[in-house]
Amino acid sequence: MFKLFKSYWFRLKRFPFFWVAIGLVALVAIASVSIVTTVSYYAYTYAQSIGEVYNASLSLTYLSYQFLIPSSLVPILVLLIIAIFFLRDVQHGVYRNQLLSGFSRTQVYLGTILFSYFIFLTIFAAFLIPFYVVGACMPRNLLPVSILDGKTSSLSYLVILITDLTLPVILDSIIMMTQNRGASIGIFFGIYFLVSMFGLITTFSSMYGHYQLAEFFTNYQISKASSIVPNFDTAIKIELVDGVYQSSSVTGRTIPLILKTVFTKVFYMAAFGVVGGVVYNRRSLR
Repeated sequence: MFKLFKSYWFRLKRFPFFWVAIGLVALVAIASVSIVTTVSYYAYTYAQSIGEVYNASLSLTYLSYQFLIPSSLVPILVLLIIAIFFLRDVQHGVYRNQLLSGFSRTQVYLGTILFSYFIFLTIFAAFLIPFYVVGACMPRNLLPVSILDGKTSSLSYLVILITDLTLPVILDSIIMMTQNRGASIGIFFGIYFLVSMFGLITTFSSMYGHYQLAEFFTNYQISKASSIVPNFDTAIKIELVDGVYQSSSVTGRTIPLILKTVFTKVFYMAAFGVVGGVVYNRRSLR
């Protein structure tokens, strides 16, 4: 397995799109923090000049969510790099050569998934490290309320990151099953679209009191995690009372929501991982 990883790393070092992606996410991280804090500072100074009180609190953690949710910049770049890198291997017959070199199909399959996570973690680190380093270096005495003290939740990162972690497994399993560029991309984005649409419908249904069902779906989970003030504990319950629908808040939903998030994402990873492995082990050399 180490030799397999070494061969992947040797090719990745010479893969220009990987370094472009790292540079791009680092640049976006630095620019976003700099722009937002600068705008906040000028808003503060303007409020002072007209005699108003500026007491807004900006959360850098909330800002980072907007780049990390599955449909945003960083995860999409990760998926593009993984797809281009491994589909190029398919085109050049690298997987066939690995099997002929003595690696088992299981080693090749697991090696592909594990190296995808290496790419995933590298690009995410390239975004998060400069994002928070630059944020921490900003003069915190510019605003009456520190730009780093907005209301945030570590649970939000858990929900967002575990959702992002499912994407490489799904993409890799499809690539290994189809061994075809067009089919891999089409199937992956077809699944992505269907899950998003079904989840969106379910999220809307939560407005009508079906919160227990909505908690199983990614759109609802992400909407809870990426809000300005994350609120996992409350849901809306609608009941028919004396012929009239009445809404009320239901509390204590944090643990059920987190458990359902972890369960569904582990299920997706296991389902696609196992099916992809079985199909790849039974297909012809490619």
